[in-house]
Amino acid sequence: MSEIDFLNKRLNIEELSEFLTELMNYAALPYEYPTRIPMAIILDEEGDEINYEKYIGNKDIHIVRNVLLLKEKLDEERGYSNGMCYIRNSINEILGIH
Repeated sequence: MSEIDFLNKRLNIEELSEFLTELMNYAALPYEYPTRIPMAIILDEEGDEINYEKYIGNKDIHIVRNVLLLKEKLDEERGYSNGMCYIRNSINEILGIH
């Protein structure tokens, strides 16, 4: 899988939760919006709900690049000077590129 394909991959709720767990020790739960649009509730490592839209807007959280954007924004908020550096390393590790 190329990097572009990986970044554009759409995850189902189980894959999303597994990816979030590997990346940040977060989890995802299914949530169906009243208009029947499948959404997700994102929980942090303590089980508290994260308002991911605060960080990434209304981007689809089921797409890998948006999960990585969320991690980048959270890393920056936590004081890591360059969240993107951590994201690049994570992508390379997941794809087996060292």
